[in-house]
Amino acid sequence: MYFGTPRITYLQRSFAGSSDEVFKVLAGLRNCRVDSVVIEKRKAAPAIRELERFYPLMVGNLLKYPFDPRGIDVSQYGKVFVFLDRAGSGSRQPEALIKGVKHYLARHLSGVPYVICMHQAKSHPYLQMVDYASWAIYVKWERGERRPYGAIAHLVKSAFPIFSHGFKDWY
Repeated sequence: MYFGTPRITYLQRSFAGSSDEVFKVLAGLRNCRVDSVVIEKRKAAPAIRELERFYPLMVGNLLKYPFDPRGIDVSQYGKVFVFLDRAGSGSRQPEALIKGVKHYLARHLSGVPYVICMHQAKSHPYLQMVDYASWAIYVKWERGERRPYGAIAHLVKSAFPIFSHGFKDWY
């Protein structure tokens, strides 16, 4: 099972009540991996900000971690399923995201068929887990809040801060 999202989820959740229960479940998972690209959009140069360029670039940087031969050997599977959140479906965002995913998978799956599934996060359990994992990574980087991240740290195989060496804030 693969968890990861090329977007940072800005969830307004307090780490109390039902969130604690969700993180207890995530803490007990063993056969999962979380890969993340931490994106500081303000450091993205104007030349790569267009969705048609930005998403393929970020998706490629995200998916290279789990689909690297040291990550998951996809040749052992009959089909790869990629689940995406339907967020922003009124814009060009989903189209650019799907294009980026298809472009990457076509080049790196070595003939293994794949299916891209789009659901609303609230309606799909895998995407809900992705949202919680993304939120835990987000609050760790944004606010230094480590408690949620501590519950999933054993699942995190990569959390790459893609613009960490960028010194200029473009906006």
